[in-house]
Amino acid sequence: MKKVLLLIGCLFIGITSANALTLNEDGTYTNTKGVKIASEQYKNLSANFSKRTIDLLNQKQIDGLLNPNDKIQTTTDYTITTDKIVNGEIVDSITIFATESEAKKVAKNDNLHILSDMKLHDISEIPMPLYDSYDVVYETSSKKLSFTFKEFVYGSDFSDVIPTIIMNVEWFKVPMIKKYDILAVRWNKSMPTSNVVSFIGEQSCVDKNGKGLVANYQLGSGNQKITTNGFGQIMNIFDNASSGLELNFVLEFANSIGNTAYGTYQHARNSNITLAQAKSYSIQTGGLGNVVYFSNATVRNYYDAMQGVQVTN
Repeated sequence: MKKVLLLIGCLFIGITSANALTLNEDGTYTNTKGVKIASEQYKNLSANFSKRTIDLLNQKQIDGLLNPNDKIQTTTDYTITTDKIVNGEIVDSITIFATESEAKKVAKNDNLHILSDMKLHDISEIPMPLYDSYDVVYETSSKKLSFTFKEFVYGSDFSDVIPTIIMNVEWFKVPMIKKYDILAVRWNKSMPTSNVVSFIGEQSCVDKNGKGLVANYQLGSGNQKITTNGFGQIMNIFDNASSGLELNFVLEFANSIGNTAYGTYQHARNSNITLAQAKSYSIQTGGLGNVVYFSNATVRNYYDAMQGVQVTN
């Protein structure tokens, strides 16, 4: 039984594989943000979030979703390496971050081990699943909108609050019209636009030849709207999309945006729509999905008016 105490701006479109997560030789995964995800962590996350969403999450977001009820200490200089136990059997040697107090306890107590929730427990305790799922899901016959709004707490004194919105759209069958679709969110507290500090979006699909197509969107990408009460990104659906169409959206803020967030996905159902028309929306109550408002009725009717979702913390 081994225990070791150690101190320790623009749009890009490319063609890649349909799944950017890399499976490492040791059974872990590495996503496009460079985060290494243990196999059990990946299993827990993938039970509730799409692979494409997991691929876009940074370390803090993954930590927050795996441990939704815990404040996360980010200034520790310690790690713990010990045996990982699942269903009473040693399945791996695993390393996790730890506080100095936790590291000292492990060095002294042979009964402390990492269980399937990737946290330290006495082996007499029953592990509890700590991973989280999307807060709300709305589904139609053709597509599904999944939405999460969390306020993760970090820092040595747990004073660093990072509000985060995660949105995922999955098409069950690729739509006939492939134009300027809109993913947008609204919040109930007016804030400076500089409060939006991080954004990553992605559109992915497979073409008729089986090749994966991926479009990546970052903060400052084209066809993006940032207001004091909302954020939107237009995604021009791939003309060659044949199957597996999925759109993702991860947004972080410097400060609280209030206790309620609204999300919507609006699909352009008329091929006559222009980019200028698609960009003419504002973000306000009573718009499509209670987020996206077009003053021009003709343009408004170009979209499918899919019901929006909301989360109140």
